[in-house]
This record gives sequence, structure tokens and C-alpha cells, in this order.
Amino acid sequence: MANPASELIGIFEEWETATREAGNVSMLRIRGLDTDDGFRKQITACRLIAEIEAELDRLTDAGSEVGFYRRSLKSWLKTVVGCPGAWQSKPEPNHQFAGDKMDLLRSLASLIDGSAQRPRRPLEDILPILDQAEELLDSDKELSPAFVAYFRGLIEDARTAIRMHEKNGVAGAYRAVDHVIVAAKAAEGFSKSEESKRRWSDFFRDASANAAGGAAVALAGNVLRQITG
Repeated sequence: MANPASELIGIFEEWETATREAGNVSMLRIRGLDTDDGFRKQITACRLIAEIEAELDRLTDAGSEVGFYRRSLKSWLKTVVGCPGAWQSKPEPNHQFAGDKMDLLRSLASLIDGSAQRPRRPLEDILPILDQAEELLDSDKELSPAFVAYFRGLIEDARTAIRMHEKNGVAGAYRAVDHVIVAAKAAEGFSKSEESKRRWSDFFRDASANAAGGAAVALAGNVLRQITG
């Protein structure tokens, strides 16, 4: 199945190059909206936005945390429809195709590819991963009591969500497990000894490969930036 985020990236990159090379030309001419090919490409870009939204729904149902991608849909849609500005105006490529906007779309494309290639493990097979996280937490004496308490709460939340998944659904259970795995990456950042850092890093890598949704890896960097300043 085609990846709508990857397809939209291709269109955006083509439009960005055309915008930078066009000089003082209107957006209508840059995108070739007065031609059949340009008009079809514009329609395709609108369709891809709808397909991306459907992919986000699928990822949510599978337990991935995709709220930050969903909040970016409006930004990508504005780029598709040429907002702000008018079709007769000369667009500003640095605004339309801002780096963070494109980076997030590339991240989503990778997440969609990864989720298609690797199904999530059954919930009952994930319980040993929670046990391992708890053992690592017990052995790392350098973490602050507040962080340890927070981490233990996440582990307990994940255990509860797994026990209750038949009643409450699997999506919440997988999200709870993702939160534990992301917290392990934060623990790596907080640990002081190289041995502890290595153990947390190994755990995060293995758990992400075996249990986490693709969003866990994407979330980890954001979490570290937020809690470590």
C-alpha cells in the first residue's frame, strides 16, 4: 500500500523547488493550476491529506500516540491550499515549506512504513518487558525519587491497562506500554553512570523493536527535551 505521507512529501518538495526557482511568479503559475497535470496534482495533494488522517486513525486504533501528527494536519493542509496568501500572489517558500513542518511529515512517513512492516506483539507477551523495566529501575540508584515514583506509576498503569484490555480496548494498553518505553529513554538521560546509561539504552532499543508502536521512538526525543530542559 502506498504511503500517503511519502507521496505528499514528494509533491511538497516539487512545489518548493518550483517556488524557489520561479522568481516573481504567482502560486497559480508555479503549481501549474492552469494545466491538467498541475490541477490533478493539486487534487491529489488534497486527497493525500484525507488519507493521512485515515492513517492516523489506524495508528491510534493500534495504540500509537499520534496527537502531535494530528495537530499538524491543519498546517499541511494550509500548504496544500496555498494559505496564507492568494493564488495570484508570490508565495514565500520558507514559510510554506518550513523545516519543522517537513521534518514532522517525514517522521510520520517513517512511522507509517514501520507500522505496516511490523505488527505489534500480543499484550500478554509484553508483560516480561514491564518486569524488566521494573528490575532496571530497582537497580539504578542514581535516579531521583520523584522520577522513580513517576516511572513506577507508568509501569503500574501499563499492567492495569493490559489486565483491563478486554473491557477497555487494546489501544489504551499499547499506549500505556509506549509511555513506559519512552520513560526508559528519559531514565537513560537522567542516569549518571555509563553502565546504567548503557542498560537503559539497550532496554529502550529492544523494547521498541519488540513491543512499542512507532510513535514511541519519535516521542522519546521530545520527552527528553521537555524534562531535561
